[in-house]
Amino acid sequence: MGGMFGHHQGQVVDRNDPDGIGRIRVFIPGIFESPDYSGWIKPFGLFDAVEGRGFFIVPSMDAMIMIVFLYGDALKTKNARYIVGPWGAPAGVTDVPSEAQVGGVVSPDISVMAFNGFAIVVDERDTFKKATLLDRTNGSFIRLDIEAQSIDFSSVLNFNKTVGQDENTDITGDKIETISGSKTCDTVTSDEKTAASKKSPQPE
Repeated sequence: MGGMFGHHQGQVVDRNDPDGIGRIRVFIPGIFESPDYSGWIKPFGLFDAVEGRGFFIVPSMDAMIMIVFLYGDALKTKNARYIVGPWGAPAGVTDVPSEAQVGGVVSPDISVMAFNGFAIVVDERDTFKKATLLDRTNGSFIRLDIEAQSIDFSSVLNFNKTVGQDENTDITGDKIETISGSKTCDTVTSDEKTAASKKSPQPE
């Protein structure tokens, strides 16, 4: 089946690759139809594509993707490659992630990698410049903000920290803690030493 040059739009019908390398099978009207869907098609390499590096994500079931056939031969699916399909506006409503929108308008300067529960958001608008790892279920986030020169953590639920060895904190400015509940500090195997410098009292 030659002459299939260019890009062809398909729909994912199987993503459980028996070899575990991110391949999919697709439905393409007029080319691969039920029950004889395509063979296993590999992803087109994004970013770095050497061993242990690069970008790995398998499209969801029913996702629309683009297929390219090597030399236009649709029978050689082992040499074909798929590319994640474009965003659209089914029923007139955009399906671009909300994190890429500002006031309901899509911003070309906000890049988003969105999953069911998480999103990675890189905002490069003028006067913003921040990268965020976001919990889409409750709004918790970790954010690197270039403009504000800050790293922000916000947890709606619990915040747990485990340090395998030493922890060193060097604060040049002030430290402010606001605790609504109680604070407990347990020293298990060694003494806790606290050194504090105090201002000398000024004569009245």
